[in-house]
Amino acid sequence: MTAVRALNGAHDSVEEYCFALNGLGWESDFRQLSPGRGTSAFRAAATDTAAVLRVDFCNRLHQRAVPMKGCQTFGVPFRQQAPGKVGSRVLESNSLLLIDPHHGLDAVVEPGFSAYTFSVSDIRLQQLADLHELPDPTTSAAVPGSERVPEASQLAQIKSVLETVLRQVDTPASLDDTRNLMDLELPGMILRAWFGARGKAVPAPRSRNKVLRRALDYLSAFPREALTVEQLCNNSASSMSTLERAFKEHFGVSPKRYLILSRLSGVRRMLLDSRSTPSIADAANEWGFWHMGSFAADYRRIYGELPSETLRRR
Repeated sequence: MTAVRALNGAHDSVEEYCFALNGLGWESDFRQLSPGRGTSAFRAAATDTAAVLRVDFCNRLHQRAVPMKGCQTFGVPFRQQAPGKVGSRVLESNSLLLIDPHHGLDAVVEPGFSAYTFSVSDIRLQQLADLHELPDPTTSAAVPGSERVPEASQLAQIKSVLETVLRQVDTPASLDDTRNLMDLELPGMILRAWFGARGKAVPAPRSRNKVLRRALDYLSAFPREALTVEQLCNNSASSMSTLERAFKEHFGVSPKRYLILSRLSGVRRMLLDSRSTPSIADAANEWGFWHMGSFAADYRRIYGELPSETLRRR
């Protein structure tokens, strides 16, 4: 009989949160975009074939995450809230999102963002699609990374069952019911909602979106380099003003600020990683910071603590 496992966590930084999320089978790399401490929390329940995850964030974040392998993963906003951005489009609170299993999720979310994800194995989803006489969502019948708007009553029911799963998973007497909800009822509900919903049009990418993508791709290729905005402009084939506008529209910060935040996040991950034992200076230098006074000031401004405080917490 399939076991049901419960996992919960609350972390002072998204870097710690990413360590925990990666332990659940995701590949994640987040950037904190707004200054100050803020809790990143999750609650999760998992069987051998399905997993429910609820996330809650207190800061503005850039999320890049690839879900568990061999699954289809659906995203469900928890409540009415400030809309997030997925790629070049706005993710509304009434949407159901099918996350691309290969390229994952690239999103910007606002403070107070809460959402569920529901992952179910390809094999189980194919079995249930056949049982309900619905298309197989692991094929071209459902476009990965697409978004649909189901009936409000269907979405409300899905959210209610997702929350029931997370409430029941800690109660031994309810585990059989929880397992049935996760392995059978929830996948069927989501399949019916998905294929009964209207598709949401994807806006044609604007030139600034293409510029932004080229700049981020270049940054991903040289994550530890102290890149300049001029280098991003040259490698994204854009002017300074176009790049500035693209970053501020999408992330709410300038490209220069984003470059600093990206490298600060890299240092923080090194300081928090128990498998790594660098000095603060070595970690800072590895991520392109050479003036320790300026580095420490920037670090404290964004995370609300000194690097030495971070090092003591791991």
